[in-house]
Amino acid sequence: MFIGDNRTILLVDDDIALLEIGGDIFKRHGFKVITAENGKEAIDAYIKEDEQIDLVILDLNMPGMGGDKCLKELLKINSNLKIIIISGYTDNRIEHKVLSEGAAAFIPKPYKLNDMLNSIQEIL
Repeated sequence: MFIGDNRTILLVDDDIALLEIGGDIFKRHGFKVITAENGKEAIDAYIKEDEQIDLVILDLNMPGMGGDKCLKELLKINSNLKIIIISGYTDNRIEHKVLSEGAAAFIPKPYKLNDMLNSIQEIL
């Protein structure tokens, strides 16, 4: 069983149900979870936590500041930040683009919990 060791995940998605379900699941696996509904909230939450976030799980397509711009802004704040991009769009060009921009991984939606936990374990 994967254990988060009280590491902190910032979960960013404009789908409230996914934030609630994902938050509950990650908490059950030993993570502290902070949620944000868009890129601006994610940036604000990251700054508020004074860079104590270990990993960001970031939806690519959101209204307002989308995941692509948020990825770039977070990496400006901390170039070593680990970010997993999730998206319902599975075009290989999108995956290549976000990985070349600094994302640690790309996981297509809907994702399987074990795939996500394995990726998190590899990245952390």
